[in-house]
Amino acid sequence: LNTLLTTMSGNDELIRACLHLTGSLSSGIDNITPLLDAGILRAIIHNMKQRRDDVETLEMSINVIGNMAADVSVEWISKMISEGALISIISVGSVHPDSVEIQIASLKALANLTRFEGSAGSEAAAETVRER
Repeated sequence: LNTLLTTMSGNDELIRACLHLTGSLSSGIDNITPLLDAGILRAIIHNMKQRRDDVETLEMSINVIGNMAADVSVEWISKMISEGALISIISVGSVHPDSVEIQIASLKALANLTRFEGSAGSEAAAETVRER
């Protein structure tokens, strides 16, 4: 999945299928941890940077990240934030301010990434949520 997400960025259907599979595989902490250990988050973020104009794929990517964040511990949240999940979601939301789908996905993902009080990045996310 990592290789496909980072090397096949020109193939819309393949990328969306990889994101769908990643979302399906990442239900529950026992399934998410191996994916995160394998670098799937970095691959998703890399793909998001490559596909800045593809609203549908960006929305799927944000949903996958947000759903992963909903099931992991504070330690994994911190790792996800340090790998760029928070800033990537915030930047996509600011690049596509008129996309309701991206704004909704972004707000849900930001809520999951900042659900632990005092976690790294919660102030930045809270400020973004207030602005939107």
